[in-house]
Amino acid sequence: MKQLTIKEQILKFLDYTDKKESGCMIWKGGVSKNSKTPQGYVYTSPARFSVKIPRYIYTHVFNKGKDLKLNEIIKTTCGESLCIHPKHLKLIPLKEYILTTNSYFGSLAKRTRCPKGHEYTKENTYISPKGGKACRACGKTAEIREKLVNEIKICTNGHTLALSNTYLNKKLLICKVCESSSVSNFYKNYPIKNRNTELGILDSGMEYFFFSRLKIDKKDCWNWEGNTSQYGYGVWNKDGKNHRTHRISYNLYVGEIENGKVIDHLCRNRKCANPNHLEAVTIGENVLRGETLAAKNKNKTHCNYGHEFTKENTRVTRQGRACSECKRIRDRKRWKEGKIVNKKVETCPSGHKYVEGSYKLDKIGRRRCLLCQNMDVIFEHFPMS
Repeated sequence: MKQLTIKEQILKFLDYTDKKESGCMIWKGGVSKNSKTPQGYVYTSPARFSVKIPRYIYTHVFNKGKDLKLNEIIKTTCGESLCIHPKHLKLIPLKEYILTTNSYFGSLAKRTRCPKGHEYTKENTYISPKGGKACRACGKTAEIREKLVNEIKICTNGHTLALSNTYLNKKLLICKVCESSSVSNFYKNYPIKNRNTELGILDSGMEYFFFSRLKIDKKDCWNWEGNTSQYGYGVWNKDGKNHRTHRISYNLYVGEIENGKVIDHLCRNRKCANPNHLEAVTIGENVLRGETLAAKNKNKTHCNYGHEFTKENTRVTRQGRACSECKRIRDRKRWKEGKIVNKKVETCPSGHKYVEGSYKLDKIGRRRCLLCQNMDVIFEHFPMS
């Protein structure tokens, strides 16, 4: 297709519209997938390229062909999203456009009260450099809480206070660890021996997070109610890394896990983090304790045909244990079936004919030439010079 001038290209776009009585020109062509704005092609030599039509018309009609900035948006003043009439196009900053839409940030801008119920008045509203609103009353409570934490430091039950495990109730600083009955039960009944874990040294806020997600059932299992892995183990995501909760519990109450060892659940409950139900074992022992195929085969005392696995009757292969008696039976069966075929062979490898009395059968059923055996004995006593 021949190359068009900018004026001809704009007129071509405007011709491909439905004109309304209000003066809007509704685009009849394609639209972009994400923003759903009118989209078309501009033909240049030797190729064509896709453009957003409102942006293309505005830059060449009102901006003298200069490219618009990335933080500038073209919006229609008539309310029709597909209108491309040049007089109905308006340039708006990106921040202003986002606040007028029904997006998450737009809904925040329309709020008249903060989450705690304080009204957004001029005196009570702080506008951040990024354009967001913040409640000054909530900020004051945070300042008061920080001062009280620095003054008190330790609560009556001996827990170290931090911003993560405290909150204000009528200007009174309350410790979340003491308030939570489940967490306080863990502290009273199961005192921590070692705070150094795979995550590092746990502070009071991290301890509260960990114990608040554990619940004890009738079997005395500490079930993790947070995220779990695809295999059913409790998972705690910290700094973008997943840590198994039963390993953290073992660190807290028993100690470090030795190299080359893993934690085995004695209760067979993978969500459990009770240190009394955990034991550090080798990987091989952990596999044999589980419900794997290797564990089932280890507990077998007889093969599938009833032969006992004794030292004499057991051989080890790449696949595991195997029954020697079963192998003997299979070998005998093969040779017996092969005798019909072997009748065609009339001589031994040395050329002696198989005649009655000239051979004997071994345990498996193979024919052994007696003449060859006698010759071997002779050569042993009288070697050839």
